[in-house]
Amino acid sequence: DRVISVKLIQISEPEISVSLSGDSPRIHCKVKLDAHLISSGSDINFYDKENEKKLKEELDKSLEEKINQFFEKTIHEYEVDIAAVGKNAKLNFMTWQEFEDYNWLSKYRNATYEVEVDTKLNISQIISHIIPNAKK
Repeated sequence: DRVISVKLIQISEPEISVSLSGDSPRIHCKVKLDAHLISSGSDINFYDKENEKKLKEELDKSLEEKINQFFEKTIHEYEVDIAAVGKNAKLNFMTWQEFEDYNWLSKYRNATYEVEVDTKLNISQIISHIIPNAKK
């Protein structure tokens, strides 16, 4: 029930790999981010290494959940490759015709995915005063 403001900066493009062994594609997505702690509505000391570690783990977990929700919605509900995962799947084929014959979009609808988020947490910019808590 505490507000923590974090500025996320994408370090590089997500690393997406696609395995086509088996009946449906398996997608692995690794996202690397810089996370700058801007302000905190709590009295937790984030300069403490254990608290900093817990915050990083919670950030990673929360972002992984959001990206998983994105994949779930775009793959299984909308049945579109809005993230252009197919461009990585093409690396498994020698020719464009082989990729076309694979029928990517029909196979993509049954894809499974694994998401890994790695944030590099920077707490040096935290505002020293405590902001009021906001409850949802």
